[in-house]
Amino acid sequence: MALAKVLGRGQVTLPRAVRGAAGVRPGDTVLVRVTGPGTITLELLPRMTLAESLARYAVAGPVDVARLREDAAAEHAAEALGELRR
Repeated sequence: MALAKVLGRGQVTLPRAVRGAAGVRPGDTVLVRVTGPGTITLELLPRMTLAESLARYAVAGPVDVARLREDAAAEHAAEALGELRR
């Protein structure tokens, strides 16, 4: 068992023994979950190459970035106007 302290900005340093036992390396990504009152679990996510990422998160069909930006801008403008009118 190892102890770690939560710093002011919510940061926690995993003790060396824990990192070694779990195979955690600098740059790794961990999934943080609240699993109950006062209980948090960390899960080390697998590293993926760019090719693996593209295969896993494939985009079906063409993407119209300009249209997506226009839609987002219109949505944000409507939200801002709604807040101003309140």
